[in-house]
Amino acid sequence: MQASLTLIVVTFIRRELALGNGIPFGAIFGSVQFSSIVYLWSKEFAGTLKARFSSSFTKWDLLLMIIVGSILFTTVGRSSAIAMRPRLDKWPDGGTEFYLNATEDELWPLTLNDSAIPATCANITLSTTCISRDWVSISEGLLPFWPNLNQMTTMAEFFGLPSKKSMKQFYKIQM
Repeated sequence: MQASLTLIVVTFIRRELALGNGIPFGAIFGSVQFSSIVYLWSKEFAGTLKARFSSSFTKWDLLLMIIVGSILFTTVGRSSAIAMRPRLDKWPDGGTEFYLNATEDELWPLTLNDSAIPATCANITLSTTCISRDWVSISEGLLPFWPNLNQMTTMAEFFGLPSKKSMKQFYKIQM
């Protein structure tokens, strides 16, 4: 909003300089300084008030734009920032139902093992259908801990998964 107000004053001054009868030199800088309300009490603005314009219509138009623009500039900036502040809220929606072609045991197995992984992925492979090229290190290093977990057992604190480009590290999460 503030940029729009500045653009209005700059466009008026540019039009008067290019197509009109011109304006006093000090009035040219009114578009730069009117963003502060203090400009209305400055010597520069007083000079624009006392200056001779080729047309009184141009003078009063420019002065009115600067005064109204300066007042709006100081109030609109803060209020528009408050109006545009994002609010976190729950928005009503229609909801979407979707169905998975799997049983509950397939989605949330009670025992985690490598039975759902294709046999071709058991070895290091570059196939894009495999979960990981390093499936062997996951199945031998991490999966043996999961079938026997309960409230009283613990899992490894750290598990490293090396690859050619990175070293992924898994940590136990304390809850």
